Amino acid sequence: MSTNGTAPHGEEHPNQAAARARAAAALMAAQLDEAGRRQERVRQVLLDVEGLRATLLAHYDGLGPLYPLYVERLVQAHVRASCCDAQGEALDLATHQRAAEEVRRCGAALQRYTESLKQEIIAKRVELQVVRVVEIIEAVVLPVAPQLWNDVIAALAERAPTLE
Repeated sequence: MSTNGTAPHGEEHPNQAAARARAAAALMAAQLDEAGRRQERVRQVLLDVEGLRATLLAHYDGLGPLYPLYVERLVQAHVRASCCDAQGEALDLATHQRAAEEVRRCGAALQRYTESLKQEIIAKRVELQVVRVVEIIEAVVLPVAPQLWNDVIAALAERAPTLE
């Protein structure tokens, strides 16, 4: 028998074969554990989806017909990005970056739409207030000085034609 750990004729020593088998088994067990942890993280993400969707829909409830669409796109992007995160190094960096970018774009679209809607709501409120003020002035001025009221309306039409 040889002293270098191999059996005569180049065969592997039984102790080395057993050690290599134990190392391979330990590596496989660690890989299975990691795969189980990843699968559990993905499962948790999927469980959290309904809560996220419900929270966002409740927050944006009644603001318009596009909100459910924007919320759904954001939730789907979040799920994809979270699944990428859960898989960790099993995915390449470009996949992670694409998923993160998709979440950012969906969130930005939702934010832009919200800002646009806010501006529209503010403009409508201002317009309503202006109409109320003009109605008050009309109620006071028209019965007392109809010509003055006609002059005011003419001046408005001349200086602010979009108000007609």
